[in-house]
Amino acid sequence: MEAPGGKVTDVPARKAHPGILVTNLDAFARYVEGRGLVPEWDDAFPGMRRFYLRDNNGNRLEFLSPAG
Repeated sequence: MEAPGGKVTDVPARKAHPGILVTNLDAFARYVEGRGLVPEWDDAFPGMRRFYLRDNNGNRLEFLSPAG
């Protein structure tokens, strides 16, 4: 991948990532855990519940749903 300034990099983004809205976050967490993945839970988004997973390239994926 070519970054601004012509530098070539294959380093995954540290902060930029897609956020995917999930209807039943707990059920989805159990689903991915059943396939050997470990959700990284984060409670720092008021009003939302969320966790992160990493894809095979190390990119962060966010899965979230409204709290309550």
